Amino acid sequence: MQEPLVPDRPLGISEMLTATYRYMRANPSATLGVGALLSVVTAVVNGIVVQGMIFGGDQGSALTRMLTGETLTAADAQAVAREVASVAPLLGLSSIIELLVQFAAMGVMTLGIVHALRGEIVPPGILWRGACVRAGAWPRGPS
Repeated sequence: MQEPLVPDRPLGISEMLTATYRYMRANPSATLGVGALLSVVTAVVNGIVVQGMIFGGDQGSALTRMLTGETLTAADAQAVAREVASVAPLLGLSSIIELLVQFAAMGVMTLGIVHALRGEIVPPGILWRGACVRAGAWPRGPS
């Protein structure tokens, strides 16, 4: 057990910022690692959705022609509207996944900060399990 990152007294702004950097240095895998991992997951999901939207249909589709800079007719504009409407659910799903990933990151990082305030440095795996238990996604085990 180390000394707590934040003393138990009124704090100034510089002490709060110093504690933030001390925590990131003390447990980089739980802060930077978790954030980077979840960012990669979100980027891959969004990349798949966007690539499916652009290249998923016919290569001669109006949407693909519009995105490559070709001039469109009025009929092509209507076709683009239909194609965008057909992929709108995918964009909504992508946004929901991104929101859930952000909530997961906040849960894990908040739990890590709570432990750090008590002077404990906890590995990311235990933080993940603790966040899942609190969210109800993992059984608590015997009490």
